[in-house]
Amino acid sequence: MKYCPRCKEIKPLDEFGRNRSERSGLTAYCRPCHSIATRETRRRNHGSERNYLLKLRYGVTEDEVERMIAEQAVSASSAFTRSLSTWTTTT
Repeated sequence: MKYCPRCKEIKPLDEFGRNRSERSGLTAYCRPCHSIATRETRRRNHGSERNYLLKLRYGVTEDEVERMIAEQAVSASSAFTRSLSTWTTTT
C-alpha cells in the first residue's frame, strides 16, 4: 500500500506506475493522478496538448502550422486558377 499525495488516498502498489529514479521504484502519484498532473503541466508549459505534440513531433508551434496551412491554401487556389484558365483557353 502506498499514499498518493494528490488524491490523498492509500492505494495498492499496482495502481502506481514505475519510476526507477524513486527509491520505492514507483511514481509519487497514482496512475489517474499522474495523468492529470502531466496534462496540467503540458497545458501550463505549452498552451495545449496539440501544441505540445506538434513541438515534440515536428518542432513547430500551433501558430506556425496555421500560418503554413494558410500559405498552402493561397498557393493551391492560385495554382487551381492558373490550371483552370489554361484549360478554358485550350477547349
